[in-house]
Amino acid sequence: MRNIEDIMKSIPAKRRAKIEESVRRKVTAIRLQQARESQGVTQEQLADKLHMTQPALSRFERRPDVRVSKLARYVHAIGGELEISVTFRGAKKGRKVMLFEEAGK
Repeated sequence: MRNIEDIMKSIPAKRRAKIEESVRRKVTAIRLQQARESQGVTQEQLADKLHMTQPALSRFERRPDVRVSKLARYVHAIGGELEISVTFRGAKKGRKVMLFEEAGK
């Protein structure tokens, strides 16, 4: 029985890149949807709060690459605060640096 890594290696690079991008998009959409649902907020409710239509919000949740400012608005509207950090490995193993914090924190 072949594992997924062996199967992916046998696929031409261009096709493999398309598959990986598709998976990345789906994972991003699932994470945003789960964050929203964990707060008990529907797409309709959140769309109203963000002054957009439900279909536009649905597209936003599925978008693989979003602006930080829009993501911060989304997170704030469901009751959260967005923090973005980077972890460096190597000489200063595990060191985190905050790249973005919402104002007022």
